[in-house]
Amino acid sequence: MKTREPSWNLYSTAILAAFSFFQIMQWPLLPKFLDIYYHLFVMKGFAQAGGYVTSSFWEYAPVGRPHLYPPFLHLVMLGLYKLGLSEMTIARLVECALYPAVLAVQWIVLKRLFNSRIAFFVTVIFSSVYSLTLATVILAPFSLAYLVGLLALLSLEKGKVLVSGLLLALCFYTHTWMAWILLVTVLSYGALNREKRKEAAFVSLIAVALALPFLAFQFSNRAFFSFVKTKENLLLEIDPSVYCLAIYGAVTAFRKKGPALLAFCLVLATLPLSVTHPFRFFSGHGLVGWIWLAGFAADEIFCRLCEVRRKRKWGLAWLLTFTLFFSLVAPTFFYDLKERKNRLVFFNRSLNQYLIPRNDRNFRVKGFTIYFEKEYAEIIRIVLEHTERGDILWSNFNHGAGLIALLSDRRTSSAMLQEVKPYRPFDEIRAARLLIWFKEPDGNPPKDMERLVKRYNLRPVAETDFVTIYENLEGFSNTFDKAA
Repeated sequence: MKTREPSWNLYSTAILAAFSFFQIMQWPLLPKFLDIYYHLFVMKGFAQAGGYVTSSFWEYAPVGRPHLYPPFLHLVMLGLYKLGLSEMTIARLVECALYPAVLAVQWIVLKRLFNSRIAFFVTVIFSSVYSLTLATVILAPFSLAYLVGLLALLSLEKGKVLVSGLLLALCFYTHTWMAWILLVTVLSYGALNREKRKEAAFVSLIAVALALPFLAFQFSNRAFFSFVKTKENLLLEIDPSVYCLAIYGAVTAFRKKGPALLAFCLVLATLPLSVTHPFRFFSGHGLVGWIWLAGFAADEIFCRLCEVRRKRKWGLAWLLTFTLFFSLVAPTFFYDLKERKNRLVFFNRSLNQYLIPRNDRNFRVKGFTIYFEKEYAEIIRIVLEHTERGDILWSNFNHGAGLIALLSDRRTSSAMLQEVKPYRPFDEIRAARLLIWFKEPDGNPPKDMERLVKRYNLRPVAETDFVTIYENLEGFSNTFDKAA
């Protein structure tokens, strides 16, 4: 009896539908972690300015700083805001929709570049790595740039040079790091694939030419930018199964040549992330090229097993084993760079985390929200009572200050992303009207609060379960303006 060919498109569609459903069910728990509040604050800044601006006046107020972040996502969010959606609805919508969108676009692109089998295998692996799932949800501009870049790579392979160049240029207006990764991918592909060399060169020229105004602006303000150490790089989550398969997949890619070389080029292009953003290289978008290679290996193994005595049941056994292993079982190697400790954890997959969230030693703060509507509503009410629109806030928790400020139409003397410095040094506490101290987890005040209250002669305003709020009595802006 002849075994039927697996319905690859049906299987992939089932995965996409499942994870889309999981994301929708996550709606009350969104937004996750911190990054989206920065993007909302930029959106609100654009709204106040009447559109895109190159100076961030809403952070490090009243001094401000150059706004070097690419604006595409923020302009999309601004459009939704102008349509009447609230800030938190926009945040939830972006995080809810982006992950299924990346999965779907990647699946479509891989089907057209290769075949439905490879697209399925890559979809299984991509959707199974929980750290990558979180990175795709949380790092919205990075993920959006990857999505656009996928379309650029497909257009390049199909000979649509102008479309590919335009899409690659759009990546530079979405996320700078991912755009450079994609540009290096295109150039590397042209170097390795002689048939696409001229087209890759033209695509790169178009993209760089269109991105040049923004790149020139970033370069002219380079003195304000510096990489900072972030806590995300202190814990790496490494998926050894992906790398093991990817080694075999690399051999397969070089044997097949053509578009299969794109996976190898993606790996090469993401290597700098291992230095600047180790977490993103090992646990986030830096995995993409490796996952593509692993997908090639899984497909090659399936085809070879199907050839055994010309019976497809061996291939189907591999298909079932592969899917169950990556979806439920595959181990994750955790390496804590701060504590110099490591451990190997099984059953740490996206599907498990969606179905049975675990608050154990594998707990990740990135998987949870910092926004609690009732508690923040009380804080915002106090802010509105004691300040006027445009007044300046400061907090010992930068993202907390940004979240409160964007929901109350205020500015902050602090900043959420520390990579870009203010135009000039200034006293952030003295510049603020209200000072908001978030309490320690045990409910006690932060250790420096009392000292700073005395130093700046601050007046107590209110206290909630989350925060203690003080008012600056010394002419918060006049004092600064005289010093300037």
